Amino acid sequence: MLSYLALGRVFASFMTGNFLFIGLGVAQGNSGLLIRALGAVLVFLAGVTFGSFCLERAPQQQTGTAWRHTLVR
Repeated sequence: MLSYLALGRVFASFMTGNFLFIGLGVAQGNSGLLIRALGAVLVFLAGVTFGSFCLERAPQQQTGTAWRHTLVR
């Protein structure tokens, strides 16, 4: 809730809410709401892309069995 209030009334991690705000911004002609929600979604997508890129380049240290033992503990 704090991020909702601090970031100009967009959600930091609740992307479906931001897609709702995009739809409302288009339907109501509210460009401020539309720009803030689009900005939040685009930054989220950039973070996902960057994180995926970093994970692909990271060396694979653990095997499948190591992950299973880590999760089962």
